[in-house]
Amino acid sequence: LLPSADHWLEPSEFGRLLHDTFCEFYRTRPSESAAVTKEADGDALRTLLETNIEAAKNRIPIPSRNAYLTTRRELNQAADVFLREEARWQHETPWRPTWLEASIGLKAHPIGETCGTDIDRDEPVRVTLPAGTLAIRGQIDRIDTRADQPNAIAIWDYKSGSAKKYHESGPFDQGRILQHDLYARMAQAALPGRTIEEVGYYFTSYRGRGERVGYDPAELRDEATAILSELYRLFATGCFPATTDAADCRYCDYQKICGDVARVAKTSKQRLAECSDPALDPFRTLRAIAPAEDAQ
Repeated sequence: LLPSADHWLEPSEFGRLLHDTFCEFYRTRPSESAAVTKEADGDALRTLLETNIEAAKNRIPIPSRNAYLTTRRELNQAADVFLREEARWQHETPWRPTWLEASIGLKAHPIGETCGTDIDRDEPVRVTLPAGTLAIRGQIDRIDTRADQPNAIAIWDYKSGSAKKYHESGPFDQGRILQHDLYARMAQAALPGRTIEEVGYYFTSYRGRGERVGYDPAELRDEATAILSELYRLFATGCFPATTDAADCRYCDYQKICGDVARVAKTSKQRLAECSDPALDPFRTLRAIAPAEDAQ
């Protein structure tokens, strides 16, 4: 998609620019540095952000001066939120970032002049489910450790939106939200023997205001495995039904393929209720839709 008239960067590009900036910020700080403070680290963070903005300008056309200035302001607001929250977090807790953009089952994504971590691995992590084995891979934004408990880790995924839906939907939202569980499984495989105390999402934008939404992965593991099992059953049978909620498509790059997404979602929901095909059973379970008794 081309940039919009109101914003220079698409959400994925906006998020990637911030991810790279936050990663470089910590990778370029001396390891023996004291906790982050706004006074000592503000200039370094702003310089990195400016460098990445300039690099993005060479790759991505700017539709208008207003779109550029709006996006630039939002990027700087996000950086300010990040710096403020990091200073507060490190003042109040013993947690410190240790692994940044760890690539599990993927080629490491280059960040500035640095690339990779010492826990990167080429092979995906294999998850054993009742119906078969699922291979998962991804890039974990951040894994923290704490000085007073070296074997404890916490996993955080940066988000550039707000935390609203994570509060309203529950930890998995009928299978729509799985990142925290998958990241925990990947991190556990890359760091055997470590205890994952928390895994979740870190909202660094102005709308997110530095909020963190975290979970204990052990408490949710059975529920997550059940959801993954239902998804696996869909994949295994080659059944890929459309979503039952048009809101799921809000940021999709391929809406034109589906056409009227509201109509498609409504039709999909009706089909789940009216069609007795067992291939749809996993999706019915996820969406909590029971077929009609006289479904054919």
